Amino acid sequence: MESLANTVFGREADLRVHSTILDIIILWHPDDEIGGAVCNALMDHYHSDRFSGFAGSAIEVFGHSLPFPGEREQPAPIITRQGTVGSDAGSLFEDPAPYTVILPVIGENLIRETGEEDSNWSTYLDSLLELRTTVDKEADPSVLILPLFPEQSLDYSNNPRIGRLLERQGLSITSVSSAEVPAAPSSLDVGALARDLGQAIIQTLLNSSKDERLTIFISHARADIPRTESGAPSSSGVLELTKTVIQKTHLADFVDAQDIQPGDDWDAKIRQKAGSGALLMVRTDHYSIREWTQWEVLSAKRAQVPIVCLSALENGEERGSFLLDHVPTIPFVSRKERRKDPLRTRSPAH
Repeated sequence: MESLANTVFGREADLRVHSTILDIIILWHPDDEIGGAVCNALMDHYHSDRFSGFAGSAIEVFGHSLPFPGEREQPAPIITRQGTVGSDAGSLFEDPAPYTVILPVIGENLIRETGEEDSNWSTYLDSLLELRTTVDKEADPSVLILPLFPEQSLDYSNNPRIGRLLERQGLSITSVSSAEVPAAPSSLDVGALARDLGQAIIQTLLNSSKDERLTIFISHARADIPRTESGAPSSSGVLELTKTVIQKTHLADFVDAQDIQPGDDWDAKIRQKAGSGALLMVRTDHYSIREWTQWEVLSAKRAQVPIVCLSALENGEERGSFLLDHVPTIPFVSRKERRKDPLRTRSPAH
């Protein structure tokens, strides 16, 4: 099935008129079907309601795979503010986006084609590697090149180009096992890919301290810290389950009760952490009645950091709050509910 992204090059007038902030470009050999699947999945993700609050086409996804007319059987050139992949002759892009992410999908056909000297794809990949070398010298890079590789191992031992490309840690293309959801076919785990991609963009392009992992501030009510009979925190409950999911990712988390050390200025620490990274509201029945949760959300909104609400209401809220609303919201699905209906959300992180 032809990727939806390959149709964008038929919209020359639109591409010249609309400017974007971030261009995400998926690059793959046309015979590697996984590339088209990834492109379509990311296009659907970034065109979903999650990003409807952005003005115009702030983020756009493009596919580069099929030969571009006049480019010697190479894909269309990729024009960025720090260099060009391929030839810029006849490019549709007059003004590159401030930020560009290039995702080459490693497949069997790409490995075979780029293993041949002087092939069209070899020349194209060489220019991609040259761009990465240029970007590495920049103090404030505006280009991120992340290879995507499938779960199954591929042999590229005789291909030095692919070897160079994979010298940098990329992202794994994982799939949702049909064993977890018997009624559904195996498919790409778009949630995990989009999450890891978003984290890489923030840490590499927008955060000068990119050696530090993106931290999720978990805003919660004290009453939602379950206790065992001995008084120790319980491993059950929405808060602990949320922490467990985050710990399985590349993200870091911050929970005030566990991460504020003796002697710390706890007030300043909470406000500073809530206003950096990203904030996750664990909104239970107790959440809106706690004054500090409101301060945490206010600090995050003032700092304009990403905020997501995990709705775990059971009986509802007697006290509403305008401050806590107007943020993207996802439902919390308990383990018991997931066992009853495996087609529901698999975890809070997705």
